[in-house]
Amino acid sequence: MTEPTSSSFHPFPRLPLEIRQQIWELSIAPREVVIVSNDKFVRHGRQASPPPPLLVASGESRSYCQRFYTKTYHLDDSGNPREPVKYTWINFAFDEVYMLDLDFVNFSAIALVRWLTLVSPDGDYFFYHVQSLLRDAKALEALTIIDAEGGPDISWYIGWSDFMEMRYLRCNPVPYYTKIVYGDVVLTPENMVQFERAWYKTQWEPELEEEYGSHLAMSDDDADPRDSRRRRWQHSKECTCPQKSRPRNM
Repeated sequence: MTEPTSSSFHPFPRLPLEIRQQIWELSIAPREVVIVSNDKFVRHGRQASPPPPLLVASGESRSYCQRFYTKTYHLDDSGNPREPVKYTWINFAFDEVYMLDLDFVNFSAIALVRWLTLVSPDGDYFFYHVQSLLRDAKALEALTIIDAEGGPDISWYIGWSDFMEMRYLRCNPVPYYTKIVYGDVVLTPENMVQFERAWYKTQWEPELEEEYGSHLAMSDDDADPRDSRRRRWQHSKECTCPQKSRPRNM
């Protein structure tokens, strides 16, 4: 008698259909789905993800499990799938999408993405063409931006600090979580005030104090980012902040 192996279960086809379908459904696992539409991503060491295993395991698993996946495309300027037509199956309930930011511009399912990682090899391209599209990502819960171009110099701090402040230093912050990553440097909503303060004190404050006096010094208080030296706090129409807590010039 041949012992069954861990890779086979020969009585499986004899199980009731409902049981087989439940097994297929319980086999769906989260994936990092890497989407590649040009060779720039290949140069960053990433290859396109293969199809979900359940869509290639058998005809039955594919037929049943397709309902849990969305076929996504890269679109041309007319909004049609780009030729030659290539598609990626994504389960937006579980999968994280990993792609170049320039591919995000033509991605067919922006509104469905919940977990997104964008690799940005050109910061200017991101700020001018990509960041505005995040308004259409209505389901987004977590965004990671990997800066593959610059580094934590003055322009890096200015660009990404402004990007974070516009989203989180406000009475109605964006509903998703954002991380900006460059090597070991990680900018988050929790540390962005400290990052800006450290950069301000080492890069700008000495020059400003010498020219204008110490009254322009930034507060060391982390309790509330809405201090009087901060100009970017944004109030919504429904804002209930007391007037006295509003930063000057707001």
